[in-house]
Amino acid sequence: MIVRRLPPRSTALAVLLTALVAVGPLSTDMYLPSLPAMTADLATTPAEVQLTLSLFMLGLAFGQLLHGPLSDRYGRRPVLIGGFAVYTLSGLVCVLAPDIDVLLGGRLFQALGGCAGTVLARAILRDIHEPEDAARMLAYMASAMAGAPLVAPTLGGMILEIGDWRVLFWVLVGFGGLAVAAIVALLPETVPRKDPAAIRPLGILINFGTLLRSRRYVGLMATSSFAFGVIFAFISGSSFVFVDLLGLRPWAYGMVFGGAIGGFAVGSSVSGRLVRRFGTDRLIRAGSLMLAGFAVPMVALPLAGHVSIGGLMGPMVGMTIGVGMVMPNCVAAAIAPYPHMAGTASSLVGFVQTLAAAAIGALVGQLYDGTPLPMVLAIGACGVAALVVDATLVRSSRPRSPSSGITP
Repeated sequence: MIVRRLPPRSTALAVLLTALVAVGPLSTDMYLPSLPAMTADLATTPAEVQLTLSLFMLGLAFGQLLHGPLSDRYGRRPVLIGGFAVYTLSGLVCVLAPDIDVLLGGRLFQALGGCAGTVLARAILRDIHEPEDAARMLAYMASAMAGAPLVAPTLGGMILEIGDWRVLFWVLVGFGGLAVAAIVALLPETVPRKDPAAIRPLGILINFGTLLRSRRYVGLMATSSFAFGVIFAFISGSSFVFVDLLGLRPWAYGMVFGGAIGGFAVGSSVSGRLVRRFGTDRLIRAGSLMLAGFAVPMVALPLAGHVSIGGLMGPMVGMTIGVGMVMPNCVAAAIAPYPHMAGTASSLVGFVQTLAAAAIGALVGQLYDGTPLPMVLAIGACGVAALVVDATLVRSSRPRSPSSGITP
């Protein structure tokens, strides 16, 4: 039987791209409830186990720098196939890891391969859509993709009720294998013109220099990075705060975590519906105001000694709604002026965004002191920083067209 590849602007292709991007959140969120159990099983410390998350994010960051230029040179399909093959094989290393050092190595290479889905899905959308439509599709993709972190911790917690943490990695290996098969059978090539200079060192430096000289590009990249930092500070610290400190069972923690990610889904969905009416810049501004506004109770309540599930989750849901409004619009507006190097523009945004998140996560893990303060202070600082960068860089470099954001 011959399987036809999906039409470029079809709903089926959008679903496939969403599934490829979802592998990243699944790889970080599904095993979160197992972090305390992994600490005991591998005879290590919470800080070392948290490094499996930070190293994964580090791999995501540097892998995106690699995949973007490679896809501009050779096309999106072959780079995606190679990336997910590496992801799958590295997952097997994690399953069989005898100690924390081998697990850390497996997680690093798992990320280097899996990040191809994130960076190239954005590039593919820019290949086939105009800027505003790309922003709308990114917002809807983010909204749909929120189902992965919404379900993943709960699923992970349930698996832990019947098996150990290694079973979680077997599930991720299965996801990787399915991704390779789907890309080979269904994904069309969308790159408009392959650029032989895209992987030459001088060409890469010239392209990165062009991007970094744009005040608007840098502002959008930084705003998106701080918004992502809000999510990752919560990801890094929440399992220890809610499971160890507040005594939740792993499955209950999964439901709490899912509630926070539900806010991201709401913000992304609202953004997708409103972007044509209000434009990317206004939605970024509204989301940044929400981040800074809800940062106040997020920090103030624990400082005042009020530590509870509701006191932490109320402000967090408000902030994740803001993140859902900020991130898709920042990414779409940053990539829009550069259709000739969409892969490179997408990879640099992803690199900075993910590297910042890895640093924030490592800091939260290293400073964890049995209280929620390291986590909430990091979340609050990132929320305020997103608003400051938006006000000082993004608004001051707004393009003449208030909605498109297509000038550098």
